[in-house]
Amino acid sequence: MAQQWEYCILATAPPGPIQCTITYFKASGLEKHVYNAESYEDGMNRLWPQLIAQLGLQGWELVTVYQEGWYFKRALSAGD
Repeated sequence: MAQQWEYCILATAPPGPIQCTITYFKASGLEKHVYNAESYEDGMNRLWPQLIAQLGLQGWELVTVYQEGWYFKRALSAGD
């Protein structure tokens, strides 16, 4: 069987990482999780790095970066 993948995007609301969103692309539709920082500095120094690290720990791999966000993928296990 061919490898199967799931995808998500990590993005910020303009003008910066005061609000970050992880959007998971699922067969049933989009699933969004919104995270808020106390300030721009908090977003840059805590929230944004924390979310990237969290995705890495969950097995997500960075695929590409576009203006609208950072795209990740991870392999689906046989039971997913």
